[in-house]
Amino acid sequence: AAAALVAGAIFGATQRAPVTWSWAAAAPAAVLVAVGTFAGPVAGVGVACASVGSPVLWAVVGAAAVVAAVAMLGNLLAVRRIDVGLRRPAKAAIRLAWTGGLALAVISVAGVLLFVRPAFGLPTLDTGGVGFLVPAILWSMATAIADEMAFRGALQLWLARTLGPWPAVLGQAAIYGVTWGVGEGSPVVGVLAACAALVLGSLVVRTRSLLVPLAWHAAFGIGLYALLACRVAG
Repeated sequence: AAAALVAGAIFGATQRAPVTWSWAAAAPAAVLVAVGTFAGPVAGVGVACASVGSPVLWAVVGAAAVVAAVAMLGNLLAVRRIDVGLRRPAKAAIRLAWTGGLALAVISVAGVLLFVRPAFGLPTLDTGGVGFLVPAILWSMATAIADEMAFRGALQLWLARTLGPWPAVLGQAAIYGVTWGVGEGSPVVGVLAACAALVLGSLVVRTRSLLVPLAWHAAFGIGLYALLACRVAG
């Protein structure tokens, strides 16, 4: 599917077909999903989550693949960096990125370690101390770059050219929710991901930049890494 979308976008661009934007918009997200089919689960045993291992490397590969796909298609369609949200936002948005990111980082780590895991009977976690923060930050940053560039950057902003900004927000949120729901085998996860995508997509419309979604996504991912990668066997 990823190969077909990329090929369709290239062919459409040579024919200057209007549908080209839709094909190109979906291609980076499809590339990311394709990379994810080769990656193993983000799971460790005890202190293994404190080492930079396979999950981090696959997250970096996914981010690199998305950036390459967006760059190639952007060059093909003659779009600018701001057309995928790569622009410096207003000072208020920069402050929102920093303050919101710091708050979400604390909330995600504390929430997972102190509240979410015992409240829902999830497996015991062993982070191996603060050392888990290094791979957690690397994984969350790579994941944020991949997801935001693919879904809120290319998918949302390129679809907005034909659908308008708010239908594009709804469209990317639905696709993002389905992607996570199917990937995790959980409708609840899919609904939560779609709700998060609505918030992040709305921020892109309001700030005209990916900075705030990138910062918030990366910050929240630190606690998510602990939940996924630091489970104790048994």
